[in-house]
Amino acid sequence: MKKWRFLALVVLSVFVLGGTAGADLFFTTADSDYSANSAGIVKGSTYEVFHSLNSNLPAGFANDSVALTFRDAANAERILISERRSTGDTVYIYDLRNWDSPINPTGWNAKNIYDAVSIDNFLYVVTNGWTESGGDHSGEIISVNMNNYTVANRYTFPDEGELQRHPIRIFAYGSSLYVLSNTAAPGYVSWGNSEVFKFNPTNGNLGTPVGSTVKVGINAGGMGSSAALYGSDLYVACLGDFGTTENGSIWKVNLDTMLQPTQPLIELANDIKFVDYFSPMAYGISIADDGTTLLLTADFYDPKEVYLTNVTQLDASNIGTPISFTPTSGYSFSAVYDQHNSLFWLAGGVHLEARDKTGGLLRSFTPAQLADDQIYSLAVIGNNSWSAGGSGGGSGGGGGCDTGAGLLALVMLAVVRSGLLKTRKK
Repeated sequence: MKKWRFLALVVLSVFVLGGTAGADLFFTTADSDYSANSAGIVKGSTYEVFHSLNSNLPAGFANDSVALTFRDAANAERILISERRSTGDTVYIYDLRNWDSPINPTGWNAKNIYDAVSIDNFLYVVTNGWTESGGDHSGEIISVNMNNYTVANRYTFPDEGELQRHPIRIFAYGSSLYVLSNTAAPGYVSWGNSEVFKFNPTNGNLGTPVGSTVKVGINAGGMGSSAALYGSDLYVACLGDFGTTENGSIWKVNLDTMLQPTQPLIELANDIKFVDYFSPMAYGISIADDGTTLLLTADFYDPKEVYLTNVTQLDASNIGTPISFTPTSGYSFSAVYDQHNSLFWLAGGVHLEARDKTGGLLRSFTPAQLADDQIYSLAVIGNNSWSAGGSGGGSGGGGGCDTGAGLLALVMLAVVRSGLLKTRKK
């Protein structure tokens, strides 16, 4: 009896430890002309790179495709992959435990999806609104019923004078939605201040914005890194106007009060200008659970510096300490935090690296490991939600096993060898 009690304790411990084994990084890449994409996963615990799931992704996976994660009504992790097309995005949603086939939503008519978040039984998706062939128009929020992934409601942002609104990020705080939107003239020939909108959705019905919008800097940029939520505070990184009249800046908006800030926390100085024509740009911001903050700066398409700071310093307008970051050129830069493994992922061009919260380099990856193409989007996913090979985990190559399953197998082998588990002969 004591042996069986010991065995039960060991097995229970395995499931407890294995069930909190951390998270991994899902990434998509695009080649130079966006004609062919790939996707892969980096194991957060071992830094192994897997591309085996690619065979189950849509045929002709191309364009500047974005990957976004969310939780469904049952709190199961899902990933949305959107292939951006001039005629409207093609959207696929996968259960991370089963890559064999996607849940294919229909009738979304989404144009240039940038972000998504879920509340209760509804998924809220923001579309930027820009298409190559269809011209510019203001973007939308699309409310999707997650029972069948059909559209429940839409809200189209009105133009602001001659400027159109192009939402790029959406956050859930409490029961409300907060949308960060750029404003620009058709063709992006001129820019207005980016804005934060508040919505109080009811059973998927978006209604209209609540109260006044909050204006921040010009051109909140960096698709996945343009803003970070820390408690009730939304920190926004703005590129500026791609010229010399306004530099990049960092802003803070308190979502409880939605008061208009009078000035940015940080305005990048001209003494760190990277190219004569372009002003220094605040390209991204990522904040850890303890307030540690990374700020990514760049010129038009060359990331130059990462600054390590924290929210207390940032609130006092202290940009922090520069960290050398010299990836190859590219049009897509990201900085995301993995709270499960307590590390930051930084990407620029074909370069990807993991850093700890002191700014120390943990691992960098070669272009060949990432399909030789620029990284377009990053998303942190649970590493107990997928398997690297076999049923439910894609096909071919990659190998490996999830931490919980592998540890359980080792423990059971040790138990059998020690005689704690006896087998019955037939």
